[in-house]
Amino acid sequence: MRRAKLALAAMLLVGAVMTGCTAEEAPQQNESDNATPEPPGTGNTNELREPDEGGLPAQSAWPEGLYEGEMEGVPFAIGDYTNTLEEALGQPSSRDYFSGGLYYRYPTVVFFTDAGMDDEGQVQPGKITALGFPEGAALLGVTVGDSLDAIAAVLGEPDALLSPEDTMNSELYDEMWAMEYDLGEYVLVFSAADREAPTSGAYYLPL
Repeated sequence: MRRAKLALAAMLLVGAVMTGCTAEEAPQQNESDNATPEPPGTGNTNELREPDEGGLPAQSAWPEGLYEGEMEGVPFAIGDYTNTLEEALGQPSSRDYFSGGLYYRYPTVVFFTDAGMDDEGQVQPGKITALGFPEGAALLGVTVGDSLDAIAAVLGEPDALLSPEDTMNSELYDEMWAMEYDLGEYVLVFSAADREAPTSGAYYLPL
């Protein structure tokens, strides 16, 4: 699934921002990754396992706020102004420019914004444009670091499951596995370096 806004595409590269990893530190593909894909029905790794009994079907029982830019457990929503972030949450562990705006990093959430700084180094407030969740963050009954299958067992089958081959020329994903849940005007994404690897980040952003 391709989207038009390059600024949002850059936000999905926040794995480096949230984990401190550089592109050179990313896991390298094994030679076996270049093998000819097996035909459907003979071990297709793009196919998710069936959700466990009791797992939520996709697009069912989602909190209503997810369709309005709000994530449960996060006190600020997409579209909120940034001028009270530090007053409410304290000083972030890091704050710097990313994709044309300031990001505010806290232990379990990264706020991406269109705020900036003037020539005197004073922050000029803006709005929150997306949310990022690093490994270990809990949201919607799952934890970033769970596998894609484990997350799907709770949240249900995703609207899209993209492989590195699917995303190698994507504006959004840089040769990562990406699992997407469409939420009206928003999308929730979980990403992982390999199909069976722990997820390394989750992202909630407008389409």
